[in-house]
Amino acid sequence: MNADNKHIVVGMIDPAMANAFKTFIQKKEGYIIPEVVVSEEDLLKYLEETDDEIYGLILTSDLAKKLNDLRLDYLSNVLVTLREKFPHIRIAILSSERVGHPFLAELVNMGIYNIFLRQDNNLSVQLILDVLESGKSFGEVSLFRKVDPGIPWRKMDSGPSTIKIETSNKRNHPEPKEKKQEKEKRDKQIIKREFNINFQQTETKVIGVTVQPKLILVGGAANRVGSSFFAHYLSFILAEKDISVSYLENPYRYGYTYDRYWGEGLSGNYVSPFCDFHFQRDDSTDWNYKNVYMNVLNPLKENPYDKLEFETFLKVLLSQRTPIKIVDVGVDWNNEIYLELCQMADYIFFITEPDPFLNQVLIEKRPYPSLMKDNGEWIDNLQIVMNKATYKIANHSIFNDVFDDIWILPDLNREEIFKCESERVPITNSKRLVEDLESLTNELIEMILPQEFLKKKTKTKWKFPKITVSR
Repeated sequence: MNADNKHIVVGMIDPAMANAFKTFIQKKEGYIIPEVVVSEEDLLKYLEETDDEIYGLILTSDLAKKLNDLRLDYLSNVLVTLREKFPHIRIAILSSERVGHPFLAELVNMGIYNIFLRQDNNLSVQLILDVLESGKSFGEVSLFRKVDPGIPWRKMDSGPSTIKIETSNKRNHPEPKEKKQEKEKRDKQIIKREFNINFQQTETKVIGVTVQPKLILVGGAANRVGSSFFAHYLSFILAEKDISVSYLENPYRYGYTYDRYWGEGLSGNYVSPFCDFHFQRDDSTDWNYKNVYMNVLNPLKENPYDKLEFETFLKVLLSQRTPIKIVDVGVDWNNEIYLELCQMADYIFFITEPDPFLNQVLIEKRPYPSLMKDNGEWIDNLQIVMNKATYKIANHSIFNDVFDDIWILPDLNREEIFKCESERVPITNSKRLVEDLESLTNELIEMILPQEFLKKKTKTKWKFPKITVSR
């Protein structure tokens, strides 16, 4: 490891966002991300106990959030403590607050000038790194000192105050070399488990139920196997549980969803956020359809984004404030963006059909390495969905060498689907289709959402279960 590499700690309450920052920064020569933290307590503890020489911090303003309490005043106390205790560490703050917020004024007053507003379309990870190196001037951030008195803040206007850091202080009690090596090996083995534990702190309250953020990818084994159909269906059944969902259409293909749900009539001036971030302008408008935030291409105004950068896609993804984010991959599994997102996703739904030849290609050619382990097995977070199938078909021996667990999406009534498509409404508008899919819907909701949402689960007439086939 190069001793000249600069160690940067990323602190963000959303682990998916933090992991995206980590992935991008570590690709840059000269940088190392030794730690990602999701709370201010973890940040303080790590800085006090680490033996690494920390160069900088990249933090979001929601780092101190607990449940629905944002606690910006406490975060301000944390930051002034860090400024006093670790004056050599450079700090960059990615803030969701608008100009005039007292929190921004306190940052400037304590000498933290590297402030970025999340609503800035010109914002990029590279820009944050560049500013961390050179630093913003007082003149660039002096506008933040003007406070809007209408924004509630501290009961007593005494400014931020330092807090006590309680720690075991490993710097004074270094571990034996052999023990430390064993610990590092063990940490690598359980990194995914630790990530999931931290993920529980990034929660959203919906009708009194804690909903943890989920990143879900949906794509197909080939064109026209129904991956967008399933992605739309999944988005709307989750949204019907009073949970806001973000649906992100594949920006590398021609827009389909805008016309599918009568975008021209419901949101005529709409363009996708991909357009804003790609061309660095502010033309997009929110389109919330049945509690699903649509991030789709308007084919009347947008062509596929062939040269869309990974960082631009991440900007769109991370700008979504919904607990559930569903990304429609299509068949572009080998695109660099989706290769990265597969490592971040909670669930990946891979849509196929009961076509023997198609599945033979999957066996012999293994065309999607992002979905495979080094030993040739499917990755752990992959969910196989066989469209237009039956239990008997999915249990056939020709599929045993390809898949272990299979979700069954039955062959639905074509006239009912056509009716929904011609009326430009979701299939969840059809009572018959809802009944035919009720079992699958309940199974998916049971897997993705907390148990509290299952209390109103009803008995089903038909059963299309997830099955396990033996090799």
